[in-house]
Amino acid sequence: MSMLDKTNCPNRPSVFPVVIVLLFVGVACSSDTDPHSLEMLSLSGIELQDTEERVWTEVELRELFRLPDESEDGELFLAPGAVRADREGNIYVVDFRASAIYGFNSTGQYMATYGGVSGSGPGELRRILDMGVIGDSAVYVVDNQARRVLYFRLDGSFLRSENLDFAPTRYRFTSDGRSYAMVEGMSHMFESKKGPDVVEFGVTPKGPHGQHSAGGLLGMLTTFEKNLIYVPRKLPVLVQYKPDGTVEYARGTPDWGKVQLPEWETVEVGGSQLYRTVGEHVHGEVSVEEDKIYIMIPVSESDRAVDVYDAKTGDYEHSFRIGQINDPYLLNQRIYGLASDTTVVVYTLE
Repeated sequence: MSMLDKTNCPNRPSVFPVVIVLLFVGVACSSDTDPHSLEMLSLSGIELQDTEERVWTEVELRELFRLPDESEDGELFLAPGAVRADREGNIYVVDFRASAIYGFNSTGQYMATYGGVSGSGPGELRRILDMGVIGDSAVYVVDNQARRVLYFRLDGSFLRSENLDFAPTRYRFTSDGRSYAMVEGMSHMFESKKGPDVVEFGVTPKGPHGQHSAGGLLGMLTTFEKNLIYVPRKLPVLVQYKPDGTVEYARGTPDWGKVQLPEWETVEVGGSQLYRTVGEHVHGEVSVEEDKIYIMIPVSESDRAVDVYDAKTGDYEHSFRIGQINDPYLLNQRIYGLASDTTVVVYTLE
């Protein structure tokens, strides 16, 4: 039986009476009584939601436009892998094959290209894993393989790069200039930084291979005021951290007790034994707008939906379906997603 099974929990929302090390149990164990568990968060418990089932509300989506515009000659990008937006309404399409990000304004007009050359030189990108916008002045791109963050002006001109001591997987800034990073291959999971103030927090466990591995803990980040919001892809929890790494709240999501937890799997590659984690994806992208947290969720292989939470408390409020949109992202009361392997679609919520 899963250690997250609701039969071990109170009938009403309460603090789960064990530490969160029980959240991740691998199949590679030293014995039946000594599971390979994930010791990631220093928490005394997880508060469950008032509602065990999702509350569905109706939302209308009206298509605004697609990218690239069919009236344009040729395609500006070949393989859009993700799409994001900033609070000014500008749209950013990540093309992993081209090592580039393409920027468009709120009406879909092309603005600039960020990167576009594979390499380690100024403005060149090797492996894009994340991107974002600082205020209304700079685009930053996380290059995991080169262990750095690159900064560009909105017009696409290169500003500078910041070398890191770790391989970043996610990176976010607060409005007051604090950065939060999810790191890879380190004993800690996150880094909070503002000037000389640097805090490392979240313990990354060692996998069956004896090395620190985030495995099933990888997920999405966003910020709320000065805090970090973390949503793992494969675990039914929502966590908000303060800048010093302490926990503001840790909440179960409506999938608590209903999903398969991540497990270690052994694979043979070139005669070597390697490990990876497998499990259900319960969460997609996360964003915050007007004190609400929006988490993209899969409903089926083709349909997607959005869970809505109160950002101050982590309380679940309701959900709404958005249909067949791949890799959706919500901001500015718009849904951005992939309509095909060559086209991005933008909807407004009504």
